[in-house]
Amino acid sequence: MNKLLPSGLDDFGPVAKTGYYVDKTRFISRLLRHIEGTTTLITRPRRFGKSLMISMLDYYFSQSKKDQSSLFDGLAISKDELAKEEMNAYPVIRLTFKDVKFSSWEKAFAYIKSDLVNLACRFPELADSPKLSTYQQEQYEQLCSANASEVSFLKSLYLLSELLHLHYGKKVIILIDEYDTPISKAYSAGYYDEAIEFFRAFYGEALKGNEHLHFALVTGVMQIAQESLFSGLNNPDIDSVSDGAYPDCFGFTKEETEKLLHYYGLGDRIDEVWDFYGGYCVGGYDLASPWSILKYTERDGRLACYWSSTGENEIIGRMVAKLNQDGASDFAGLVGEKKASCILRPSLSYRSLGENADDLFSYLLSAGYLTLEGTVTPQGRCMVKVPNKEASTAFETEIAGLFAPRKVESNWTGDLKNAMKIGDCQIISSILSSYVLQSLNSFAYGDWKSYQYLLLGMMVTLFPDELVKSEVNAGKGRLDILVYNESEQIGLVVEVKVSSTKLSTYNIKRLAQSALNQVLRQNYAKDLFERGAKRVLAFGVGAIEDKAEVAEAMLP
Repeated sequence: MNKLLPSGLDDFGPVAKTGYYVDKTRFISRLLRHIEGTTTLITRPRRFGKSLMISMLDYYFSQSKKDQSSLFDGLAISKDELAKEEMNAYPVIRLTFKDVKFSSWEKAFAYIKSDLVNLACRFPELADSPKLSTYQQEQYEQLCSANASEVSFLKSLYLLSELLHLHYGKKVIILIDEYDTPISKAYSAGYYDEAIEFFRAFYGEALKGNEHLHFALVTGVMQIAQESLFSGLNNPDIDSVSDGAYPDCFGFTKEETEKLLHYYGLGDRIDEVWDFYGGYCVGGYDLASPWSILKYTERDGRLACYWSSTGENEIIGRMVAKLNQDGASDFAGLVGEKKASCILRPSLSYRSLGENADDLFSYLLSAGYLTLEGTVTPQGRCMVKVPNKEASTAFETEIAGLFAPRKVESNWTGDLKNAMKIGDCQIISSILSSYVLQSLNSFAYGDWKSYQYLLLGMMVTLFPDELVKSEVNAGKGRLDILVYNESEQIGLVVEVKVSSTKLSTYNIKRLAQSALNQVLRQNYAKDLFERGAKRVLAFGVGAIEDKAEVAEAMLP
């Protein structure tokens, strides 16, 4: 019987026991050559194996997992004698921020606080440790309480490292996965300052000059500028898609992919698979997203677009909206040619995501829509391209449509803004339907996401100072687009439905009404009213190819 496919699993234990594991343990050997106290930040696109790597390191180094050391038998790391001395030798603090995606800082902090309480409770041996003073034991007990102060949680990572070091007599390893997810969400949801203030202190306490730290490994998609988050941290080791010491440790190489496909009886498909999913260039290696390869194999060799990074698109939409004329021209060239020249900006600050295309291309490179072609000059000049057919599909449906708002005539923008201000549903309805029709003359038809991102790009462009969100958990479901003008206390919600078959004009109107009914039935306006909206304009968009209709309602 073949081993199970670990699609969607990021726990090394069950993957190594019963699943097909692509051996990346050589990463440990390279990591151990670093100086004690070093913090390493590794950035890769989503679905590139970062979370499984964090889990693997936890199993290898953690004292609490000594009984599972046999998981590494026969793997590459078992041949490294130096590494064997470090195996299961340290207290390990591991946490992830992958699920911190909330509409307000209050909700985000409540979730973070709950996670930190659970983290502290994993070490009950600290409660009555004879190595700790009574005061230190009390600090630990306080941290295990949800009633602890915000300052206690700011210092929690440092405090745990101190207490564990004292208790075990061994310095601590800190593993943090998806560090940038809450920052990205905070930026798009409008509570960026609160999030940065918390995390700057949180990381600063634990990672800057921490005498209890053996080493720390942090993973994410984007390298956030030092001045924004890791302020004062001494020379973190950065490993990115454009530069680093671990190019082949994340993602699948062609050799690894071919071996996997042969194991599952798909070895003769390697060329079509690599054409569709490969092409990511990192440090001279040609790589593919593990998620896509595993999904392809799981679906018995069905080529499809399994990867997407839609969580980034609100931010990308805002960047497109801010492009100056030269930047817009550069982006238009990328949309058409699928490659472009740029100055690479590996470290970006959310506060100053600029008007130039270099910021946008660098962001798309980090997110996985683009990859490097060739080398980067000493001045940072490089070529970027869409890496493969899967990424091209994602780019066309999720990103290219965001450029369409620049085709909207200026009188439309004024009419729409005025209509939004006074709450005129009929004018907005007319503009929305006309806009979709006009845009579809220039862009290929697609599924509902194509239309959604067309409209999202329009909203981000026309309302750059307002709260604009997509894929929002609202009411009893998930809403396509939300806009909120706080000063006017007016909100706007849009739900999109697209038919896969040709419909009459009458039936397209019914499709639009069905989308509107979903807004009303699922109470999608609830979040806006909770924010203080006095009126919410609700729209349902029904579309098929080059035809569109809009149904509207004013709430309450």
